[in-house]
Amino acid sequence: MSAYRYVVFPQGKQPTVDEVAELKGFAAALGNHFAYGTCRRDGRLAIAFEQSSFDQLKSIDAGFQSLVFRWEARGCELLAHLAFVKDSKALRPVAAPPVRGHSGAASADGLSQQLAGKQAAAQEAVARSLLSVEQTLERYAAVGRLAAAAPYLMMVAAIAMIIAAGAYIHHRLQDAERDSRQEAIERALDDPLQEPRAIPQPK
Repeated sequence: MSAYRYVVFPQGKQPTVDEVAELKGFAAALGNHFAYGTCRRDGRLAIAFEQSSFDQLKSIDAGFQSLVFRWEARGCELLAHLAFVKDSKALRPVAAPPVRGHSGAASADGLSQQLAGKQAAAQEAVARSLLSVEQTLERYAAVGRLAAAAPYLMMVAAIAMIIAAGAYIHHRLQDAERDSRQEAIERALDDPLQEPRAIPQPK
């Protein structure tokens, strides 16, 4: 991994006076480890930063993020490798161009709001992913609990079926005995001249 980060401006382009002043305001946070120079191949203006301090500040400071974002929006390249020639005279800042209907502060605020919106959207996407994973794990846990209880549920169902079948058979046997005794009594009453037949007695 390169130990440096380079912001390379398009051919003939320079940062504005305000941007140079803004960059100097981050000098302490960058440990004063940045330098102006040119690209050896084509002479374009380049600003070299120490990689660790540049990446750390860019990750925690919205103002520095906004400055780099504005440079990239104007066509600047952010490179990890460059044939860099240190030359402080290469920096010739220009006046900020007028912006119709908006001040420079308003533009910076708009960029900051865009960055904040992107960060909020990313955080929301991460939260939704974590929620989906948690719900999936809960479903797997519920299926596991049901699978563990299935043998016991089947045993209970089998016992209930056996009890119900026994009760049904007992009821049918009781009804059959009552029907046989009732039929014998009716036959004796219908034929009084014959010898009385033995009437089955209940056991």
